[in-house]
Amino acid sequence: MGAPGATQFYRLPSIRQFIQLLEDDVLDRRSILALFPDGVDVRALWEQLRGLLVRRDFLLEEVDVGDIPPDRMLLAAMGEALRLTLPAGQSHWSLERLYQEAREQSQVVTLVSIERLSADRQAQWLQLLTQWANFSQREADAGRDIVSLIVCVSATALLDRLPTSDLMLSVRWWWQLPSHLEMRLLCQSGSAAYHHTSPPSLWREFILASLAGDDLGVVQGLWEEDIILDEATALKRLRVMATARGWCLQDVTQVESVLFQALPDDWVKDTAPPPALRNAWARGLLSSCPEYGIELHVAALALAGRTEALSQRLWRGQAQYLLPLIDQVRLRLCVYLTQEYKTGWATRWALPLSEEERAAVRKSSLSCEWGYLEYLIRTYVHLRRERRWLTLIVQCRAVRNQIAHYSPISYDAFLALWAELKRAANELPR
Repeated sequence: MGAPGATQFYRLPSIRQFIQLLEDDVLDRRSILALFPDGVDVRALWEQLRGLLVRRDFLLEEVDVGDIPPDRMLLAAMGEALRLTLPAGQSHWSLERLYQEAREQSQVVTLVSIERLSADRQAQWLQLLTQWANFSQREADAGRDIVSLIVCVSATALLDRLPTSDLMLSVRWWWQLPSHLEMRLLCQSGSAAYHHTSPPSLWREFILASLAGDDLGVVQGLWEEDIILDEATALKRLRVMATARGWCLQDVTQVESVLFQALPDDWVKDTAPPPALRNAWARGLLSSCPEYGIELHVAALALAGRTEALSQRLWRGQAQYLLPLIDQVRLRLCVYLTQEYKTGWATRWALPLSEEERAAVRKSSLSCEWGYLEYLIRTYVHLRRERRWLTLIVQCRAVRNQIAHYSPISYDAFLALWAELKRAANELPR
C-alpha cells in the first residue's frame, strides 16, 4: 500500500471533529471564515464538508471568485455567478436585494479560489462576508430564513484584515490538528499491506509520525523505504521540500527568535495560533499538536541545518516504541530466571553496586536492571546456561542507554535489535 492520501487524512478523528464544527455552524445558520496554513488541501476539506451538507439536504451554491475580473463589482459578480435576475426597475444589486434573491434558491453559498486574488481583492470579499453576516443577523431577528456564506481559505494574505467571530459569523482556525497519535495511526494504516509489525513499517509508523508533525505532505514525501530508512536521504528530501515551499534561512531564524517568547501560559487551550506566530503558521512554518505543542516544521529545521533538533524528533519517535518494548523484554527475562532459579536469584550470588538498585532487587528480582543482569550471567557459573541471552542483553542495554541519554539509534541498530527480540519472543515465556 502506498502513502496515505487526503481521504484518509480527513477521516482522522480530530479533523472530522473540526469539519463537524463547521457543519454545526451552518446548522446554526452562521456564516463561516475557515483559515488554513499553506500545505493544507483546503479544497479537499471543503469537499468533506460539502458532502455532510448535501446529506442534510442543504441547497448549495458555489461561486468561483478567482474567475471574476478584478474590476467587477462584487455584488454584481455574485448575482451573475448565482444566475440571479436583477428585478425590474433595479439598475444594480444591493446587498439586501441579492440576499433576498439568493434565498429563493440556496441556503449555503461558498466562495472558492479566493487565495488566487490580490490582497486588496481578498480584503473586499472579507468585507462582504462581514456585511453578509451582519445582514443575516437582521434577517434572523425578523424571523426570516438565513443564507450562510462560507469562505475556506489559506490565511497567508489575510492576517492583517481578519474579521472577528460574531453571533452570525464563525471564524475557525486550523490549529493543533491532527494529533501526533492520529498521525501514527495514519502511518500505520498506510503500512497494512506490509504488515504493520514488520521493521520498516514500525520504523515508519513511529519515526515518520514524529518527524511529520501535523503535515500530510511530509508523510507522503518521506514514505518510501529508501528515503525514510536512510537519514541522509530524508534530510535531503526535507530541504528540497522547504525550498519548494518558498522558505529560506532568514524565515527560520525569525520564527525561532519569537517562538517561545510568543507562547501564552494557556496556549494549549487556544483555538487559534498565538498572534505573534500567525504569519509563520500561515506560511506552514509551524507544526502544532496537543502532545508536542508548537514546533518549527521539520523541513525548516532541515533547511537551517538544525541537526540537534532533528535528532530530538528522531529520538522521541524511537523512545515511544523502544523503551517500553525493551523493558517488557527485561521483565520477561527476569520472570524466566525466577521460574528457573526461584525467588531471590538476583541477590543469591552478588548485589548491585548502586544502593538504590540493591534495595530494589532485594524487594523483587523483577527489578534487576540490564547491567547487573549482564554481570550476573557473565560472572557466575550457576547461570552459565543463560549465556545464550548475552547478545540480547548487550543489545538491549546499549539501545536503552543510548535512548535514555536522548540519542537516537540508526536503522541498522534497530534491525540488529529486532532480530534478537524476535528470537526472544519465540523462546522466553510470556
